[in-house]
Amino acid sequence: MSSNEVKKDESKFDRLKKLFKGNSKTSSPSNLPHVPLQTSPQNPFQLTQACVNSIGCGHPESYRIKNIKDLTEIIQTKMIKKEHIVTLWNCVRDLKTSDNSIARQTCFRFFYSLIQGQHERLETMKSVIFDDLNSVKYVEDFDYKILCFQSLTQNGKNLSKIEEETGPAVAAWEKELVNDYEKLKGKIVIEFLRLIVNIIKYNAAHLDEENLSELVRETCNLAQVTDNLEEMKSCLALLMCIVSYSYLPTDCLYAVVVCLCKVLNVHTDCVSSVWKLMRAIFQDHLGHAALLVTCRILEDKENAKDTILLRGAVYFVGAALWGRERVETIKCPASVVLPCMIQALVNSDHPLVAYEIARSVRRLIEKYGTDCEMMTWSGVLDVIQTLLDFTNSNVFAASSALSPHILTEFHRIISDVEDAYEKESNFSSLADRFFDIVEECANDRPEKSLLLLIQHRVLLVHPNLPGWTIQLKELVDKYFR
Repeated sequence: MSSNEVKKDESKFDRLKKLFKGNSKTSSPSNLPHVPLQTSPQNPFQLTQACVNSIGCGHPESYRIKNIKDLTEIIQTKMIKKEHIVTLWNCVRDLKTSDNSIARQTCFRFFYSLIQGQHERLETMKSVIFDDLNSVKYVEDFDYKILCFQSLTQNGKNLSKIEEETGPAVAAWEKELVNDYEKLKGKIVIEFLRLIVNIIKYNAAHLDEENLSELVRETCNLAQVTDNLEEMKSCLALLMCIVSYSYLPTDCLYAVVVCLCKVLNVHTDCVSSVWKLMRAIFQDHLGHAALLVTCRILEDKENAKDTILLRGAVYFVGAALWGRERVETIKCPASVVLPCMIQALVNSDHPLVAYEIARSVRRLIEKYGTDCEMMTWSGVLDVIQTLLDFTNSNVFAASSALSPHILTEFHRIISDVEDAYEKESNFSSLADRFFDIVEECANDRPEKSLLLLIQHRVLLVHPNLPGWTIQLKELVDKYFR
């Protein structure tokens, strides 16, 4: 979404809120200020029967609209009798299904003013109002429905009388928002997501697992269709709120992991927020399950073409197990996940995946190289061999943009492993295999690396070892001629 489109949507939404809430610069019936009530429960404003009848369905629609607009100012600024609240609502409610958009908007503004002005006196009317809002079907009325619901529930904080009905309704509304996103995108999306955040913060106990699952799935769907940064941040804030104030249902864990893997690469301004959310999931009761899901994403051949997804999964695995903010509660050695990364590269054969794997493995060696067990070193060598094979492939030759970066990361890994070898770490038992790999790329290695290779090969030339004369001849022919 361009900046002009964002401004256009925001200005449209602001105009809508002013239409509902009023503007202090004018007091015309179509643009009313929201002021304290000018009456009291002991002395309510007296509505005449003629005034009530003038907005009923027995009159032409245009006549009703005019009278409703005039009455809107009264119900927002003056207290009326409880029985009149029900009467007025019943007189106007039929207009919310009118084919005339002006009639519907007038009706919704009347609803909003009635809710605002008489909020403390609605009592059991809240459930009736909620049912009417929930039955709104026109897409163009979605904004009005949300604004009225915001006012009815004090921005999601107070669900008295409608606790059980709110969860299914809000989940259905979010699905409606996702399905009609192109028509509804704009500031109302952010307002609606913030409304759901408040519902979860203050009323999480009233949302069952089915409603939570639906909210999570639709939020993930919305995060993957929006190109608006603020909408994306609102989606992440909602998911974080669910993890923090409620719980993440097991049946939607895969959808969340896939969403975060993709968002991580698409919205670079949200990287820290995405990792914060994913880290919270790893630290939660589903932490090991989330890691398992991430590894399965890497291994699944169905994801071979989805390089954005695979790259995100590689990043999360590395960040959780050996990153700067590693998750201490996850007990999983690197040797378990490295084969998954290899499988992802083999399946995808894509330079972006190769680059992310190379970066991740390099961080592992730099930070924990001296403490790695032999099984981890074996996995590292498998990764190095796979990367070497990839750099010799036709795909690598065609990826001119990433090729230099991949080669740089690859040779940095080789150099880090050589440092670990010289420090006599647990890697030493795999030295023969490692130097076989170094020998394959010897033409691209620096002098120091070749000297270390020769030094290791010389150790194998000993009269007590079989075939030592052949090995000596090969060594001299290769490096001293």
